[in-house]
Amino acid sequence: MKKLIFTLLIAAWPSVTLLNAEESSKPLGQAHAHNDYYHKRPLLDALSHGFCSVEADVFLKNGKLLVGHFQFELREKRSLESLYLEPLAKRVKANGGSVHKTKAPFHLMIDFKTDGPKTY
Repeated sequence: MKKLIFTLLIAAWPSVTLLNAEESSKPLGQAHAHNDYYHKRPLLDALSHGFCSVEADVFLKNGKLLVGHFQFELREKRSLESLYLEPLAKRVKANGGSVHKTKAPFHLMIDFKTDGPKTY
């Protein structure tokens, strides 16, 4: 039983660490992460440094919103949902309704690179 509990704790540690990564940093209301998706950990790197504004460039491709600055960079696994919306939803749930524990405002800016009406 002890081995099972230990294994579960070790398996859960990365997700707990990522959700609480910004605890040690003060939210920076004027900080904006431009082209954030080029980082090793899109969104999470910015949040861990206290950024309160993050930007994602998005293309509509095959009915899916994919993140990238140019069309040739687009990858199916790098979607708006997986890189930004799902992690933000987890943080909001973990922080009682806010991205930052301090309840500082947060802005996700989405730059639609494809035709607006078609993308909508």
